[in-house]
Amino acid sequence: PPPPPVVRGGGGGTGGGDYIYAGNFGTNPLTIAGFSLENSALNVISGSPWSITGEPTAMAITPNDDYLYMGSASGGIYLYTISSTGALTLGNGGAAVASGVEPSVLRVDSTGEWLIGGDAFSGEAYVYQIGNGGALTSISSSVVTLNAADPATDLQIAPNDATIYVSCGTGGIFTLSFDS
Repeated sequence: PPPPPVVRGGGGGTGGGDYIYAGNFGTNPLTIAGFSLENSALNVISGSPWSITGEPTAMAITPNDDYLYMGSASGGIYLYTISSTGALTLGNGGAAVASGVEPSVLRVDSTGEWLIGGDAFSGEAYVYQIGNGGALTSISSSVVTLNAADPATDLQIAPNDATIYVSCGTGGIFTLSFDS
């Protein structure tokens, strides 16, 4: 299934408006579409849709609205920078900022320092530290196998960042402690 749209709030980081991004899964060409929310209407952002190389399976945006992370069905996590107009630019020279994972869900904690993902095939949850320029560093000690038979289908972070809830289909909902 396609990833859900990701809403970008205004006021922080480089931007000044509210935007919605949607990954187009199973289309040719593969794209991310962007829309601004003005006057209670969706308006296409100039340059949208943006061509991408892998099918988008998950997306997350940092709280300061600077970066969009896209998980791909072909494996890996890709980085896009968000301009003040909402336009996206592929970062890291087009290479994945994380490899060896196939995220079905991605979320950024409220501090903007941690990207947390759930895998589409392994039933694992994992954490990456967000560094300068949106670079990701794997926190290998944080990889948790939840249910190898059922992939992660959703992930939510409690408002206080102390708990992560991961849904694994018929495998149930797992509760993980988290220290941001």
